[in-house]
Amino acid sequence: MRRGATKAEMAQVLAARGRVPGIGKARNVVELADGRSQSVGESLTRVALHRLNLPAPVPQFEVRTRLGVHRLDFARPKLKLALEFDGGLKCRGKTPAAEALLQERKRERALQEAGWTFLRLDAEGPEWKDLFNDAALKARVLAAMAEARRRQAAAA
Repeated sequence: MRRGATKAEMAQVLAARGRVPGIGKARNVVELADGRSQSVGESLTRVALHRLNLPAPVPQFEVRTRLGVHRLDFARPKLKLALEFDGGLKCRGKTPAAEALLQERKRERALQEAGWTFLRLDAEGPEWKDLFNDAALKARVLAAMAEARRRQAAAA
């Protein structure tokens, strides 16, 4: 999808395969695919939220703040809840790690000042622990949703 294929095109390719082993899983993957994901971790996060029967968040949601427009990995706009996947790629890019962390801190502070609540998923290490502990992930997401609702009620 990042290269331009549509869900309909991918579904058509799978339909032409008929009944072969793994076709059901492949259809599920296509159904959950979203070209807006910018990393494997974001895709896995979306799949985990689906698996846990949690409402689908909006991927790559843009928010205007005093420092400009910022894009959130995932958002629940009505709650002003941001869900960020922290895979460490920002700290391994062209920008020095210390500068990338400072920029991320400023970005998050500006979004919080605009009323956003944050839930960060830690994906460091080979186990990506936050994505594969269903009970803990669901509890954290539900707690973040409750906190976002509480903040909105307090601000009203």
